[in-house]
Amino acid sequence: MLKNQTHRFIIGIDPGTKTGVAIWDRKIKTFVLIDTLCIVDAILDIGNFVRHQEEIGEKVMIRCENPNTWRPFKGRNDKATNSRLQGAGSVKRDFAIWKEFAELFDVFFEPVSLQAAQKKMDAATFKKITGINQRTSNHARDAAMLVYNKF
Repeated sequence: MLKNQTHRFIIGIDPGTKTGVAIWDRKIKTFVLIDTLCIVDAILDIGNFVRHQEEIGEKVMIRCENPNTWRPFKGRNDKATNSRLQGAGSVKRDFAIWKEFAELFDVFFEPVSLQAAQKKMDAATFKKITGINQRTSNHARDAAMLVYNKF
């Protein structure tokens, strides 16, 4: 079967110092979680969620932003670009950790190109698109858009 026919829950991960995490329930078409956590809390929470779903026979997949796909604009050398390059190493390591996590938990893992991800959406636009009223960080919104209404 295809991944979109077997996985009830899709987990979106926006890796970084502040990890955006979102869980979309395909069956009832709603978010189970939208949050921003440190990587340790995110791993513990998602690990517990995956174990529980496995116990009750539900399938889970992870969609994670792949920082290896980021390319700076040619000829651009400004503070924002330099800052992003400096933090890229830790984000790449976090991405590798999530990939390893998925392998350990035997969860389907789908890296998502940064160009393919709908990113940096403001709260008002996010609310308009999703109907979600809760307060969210840009990291949580990035994670949510990786999974919102997917498949």
